[in-house]
Amino acid sequence: MSQQVIQLNDELNNLRTNQYGGIIGRSEEMQQVFSMVEKLKNLDTSVTIVGESGTGKELVARAIHNMGERKNRQFVALNCAAIPEGLLEEELFGHKRGSFTGAVADRRGKLEAAQGGTLFLDEIGDMSLNLQSKLLRVLQEREYTPVGSNEVKRLDIRVIAATNQDLHGMIREGAFRADLYYRLNVVEIALPPLRDRKQDIPLLCEHFLQRYAKEKGLNVTSIDEKAMRTLLDYNYPGNVRELANLLEYAAVVCDGGTITEKDLPPPAQNNGSGRCGADARQPADLSSSGGAGKTGNFGLLGRLQRKNEGNCRPSGHQRAGPAEQAERIRRARKGRPELKGQSRQKSGKLFTPVKSLPLFCVS
Repeated sequence: MSQQVIQLNDELNNLRTNQYGGIIGRSEEMQQVFSMVEKLKNLDTSVTIVGESGTGKELVARAIHNMGERKNRQFVALNCAAIPEGLLEEELFGHKRGSFTGAVADRRGKLEAAQGGTLFLDEIGDMSLNLQSKLLRVLQEREYTPVGSNEVKRLDIRVIAATNQDLHGMIREGAFRADLYYRLNVVEIALPPLRDRKQDIPLLCEHFLQRYAKEKGLNVTSIDEKAMRTLLDYNYPGNVRELANLLEYAAVVCDGGTITEKDLPPPAQNNGSGRCGADARQPADLSSSGGAGKTGNFGLLGRLQRKNEGNCRPSGHQRAGPAEQAERIRRARKGRPELKGQSRQKSGKLFTPVKSLPLFCVS
């Protein structure tokens, strides 16, 4: 009895710290994630983890597995987006010898490898509809048949899925099965992007620097105030994964034991690539001096844009706007009656409006 009390106290203290099952964060959002993992760890309830790329979805899945009763069994991860559709079924179910050309031996699939443990299906939104229907049957019946075999195998696994896509929208578009969604999404854990929990950045920085010192021998132990302010101001479109990469870069180029602002890579220093949401997927606006100056990765393109004013004409010849073009046409028609009813002379010598060209043009 006393041993159980000690174990419960240890788990409670663990929840009150800034780390839980390898996940790091003191923010309210991450404390809620810790609490949900604690509730789920010993249950076989299906879980779907949603969040942007780089937020740590697999880390949360591993925490659920490692903190629970299945921790001594296998945790098997399968990235549905990384394997061609024709091979994904074989990868999941395995195959029988002779089931197809080249199948010279029986091969275990991920389902069998995860027996008794946890199967993590990453990027579940990239799975084809045909394979979705087969996975649905596996989850309903708790059994499966390897490719080319007639043997039905019983299954005892826990399934955790993850995605960075909008599954509700995919269901509406007919790209994802609603019945599979409700089978997988009994409990949903939504991971916040790093830009929404910036109070965790100093803690994450400390963790990554300690890891790099241990794994890579990079003896950098601190970050000065100006560099930390730069890191806090950045928006991290790549989330925690990007922060880890930024810090590894800074630790490699740092001359002393403290990271300064000059040690940070250009995207963080210029804070031009740290746009979020829909803006993160659009090209940087280089037509203004502010946009060009803030974009560290587009130096050459920015110079071309400023030189050519968004077109392939010399910088002294600026493109006319729609109103100016209309006025030029009106004046031309007034002076040349034969042009009435025409948009422009076929020869183009009198007036040729500037056509819309791509944003960047290199001759």
